[in-house]
Formats: sequence, C-alpha cells, structure tokens
Amino acid sequence: MFQAATTHSAPVATNGRALSTNDPVKSGAYGGDGGDAFDDYNTLGPSSLGVSSIQLWSGNAIDRLVITYKDGHEVTHGDNSGGSASETFNVGSSYITKVSIRSGNVVDQLQFELADGKKSAVYGGNGGDAHSCQAPEGTAIVSFFGGAGNSLDQIGCYTIPTCSDIGSVTGKWVADVYTDGDATIEQMFGTASSTTYTRDESWSDSVTNTLSGGFEFEGSSSSVQVWRWEFDTADSCGDAQTFKDYVTTNDVDHEPCCPPGNSLS
Repeated sequence: MFQAATTHSAPVATNGRALSTNDPVKSGAYGGDGGDAFDDYNTLGPSSLGVSSIQLWSGNAIDRLVITYKDGHEVTHGDNSGGSASETFNVGSSYITKVSIRSGNVVDQLQFELADGKKSAVYGGNGGDAHSCQAPEGTAIVSFFGGAGNSLDQIGCYTIPTCSDIGSVTGKWVADVYTDGDATIEQMFGTASSTTYTRDESWSDSVTNTLSGGFEFEGSSSSVQVWRWEFDTADSCGDAQTFKDYVTTNDVDHEPCCPPGNSLS
C-alpha cells in the first residue's frame, strides 16, 4: 500500500515574480530626528520582506503608519491620537516600487505606487520638501525604517531585486524512493531553490503558464519504484525545482514512459 503525506511551501505573492533573499539595499532617510528609531527589516528578519497592506492616520502630517508584511507581521509607527484613519491600501500580489514623500522635521505626506501601476491616496498635508524612495528597475520596496514618536518623524526604504521572466524549463522523472512493501512517502509539492533566492506560489504558477509553450523531456534509467516529476527552471535569480506529480511502477524494469497527464506503462 502506498500512502502519501503532503507538504507545501508558504506562498509570498509578488506579482508572479520571486524576490531575492540577499541583504536588501537601504535608501536615505527623509524627515527629522525626533522619535524612537525603528528598522522593520532588522527587527523582523528576511522572512518579512514584502508589504501586504498599509494604513495611515494623518491630518497635516502623518501621525501613524501601520504596515502588514507578507508573513503576517503587523507593525505600528507613530500615534493615532490625531488625524483621521485612511482606508487600508492593499498591495495584494503586486509590490511597491515608489514612495512619494514630503518632509521637514516630520513626515508630512506619503503616497505609495505599485508595480502594476496602482497608486494609493495622498496621505497628509503639503508641508516640507518633496522626496521619494524609488525602487531601481528590477527591484521592489520591501521594508521600512525611520523614527516615530507622537507622529511619523522619519522614513526610509529597503529594496531587493526581483527575478526576471522565466527562461529555460526542463521536465523529467526523478528517482525518489524504492519500496517492496507498505510504506509512507512524504511528497513535496511546490518550488524549492538551490540558490539564495526564494520562489513563491505566484512564481510557480508562472512556471506552469510557461510550460504551455512546451518543454524538454528528459528520460531516466534509475532503478526505483517510486518516481516524482520535477521541473528544473532557470531565470535571472538562478535555478529552482518545482515538484509536481508522483507515480509508482511495478518494478525496476518499468520506468514512467511519459510526462504527467499522459498514459504511463
């Protein structure tokens, strides 16, 4: 009897592209020197990289900034004793590419822009001078630092590269486990990387879309009874493996004949 226990990788949606887990690049800081310093990346760690949603309280300046990161962490900077609450700005499966800022001794105004062209409302007043955190081409704004007390006194951004479009994709059956009796096999579904980059569920979906145009099939001659189908994918971030289907054959002389979805001998 063959039993399967399934594991999944946690999705971190980023507009169909992966984000590097290399150390992010820190921008300049805009605003004054008041309040207590904060640094979300150094406090929460690499797993938090990527913004899910933002909400602000503001009047003539930014009183409070609440950021929810992709891993579920919510952080608050500033005070909500003044100003009005905004609607939550949802980043969704996109990512932030620009933050427009007005600041003097405090952060007077903020606006966020996404890779898909969506923009938030303009929050705050018109005081201070105009600045911006602009993600260079091929990068995303994924975390923030600055200072806050009774208001948001200062803000700056962290950016990291995004992966380019998917390049080559090769599909093949890979020898997994041999068993001659009852066994429990742990199956992996999802995408794993052999580099310092992480792939997410949206990226895996884009692998599937790429495959609609065809891929190279590699046969195998490993002597096993349990096989898994693996897509090896290359892009500008390096190489990754996507595990899809598992099959069993009667014996070592009957390896899978065809890609998943086709008749197997």
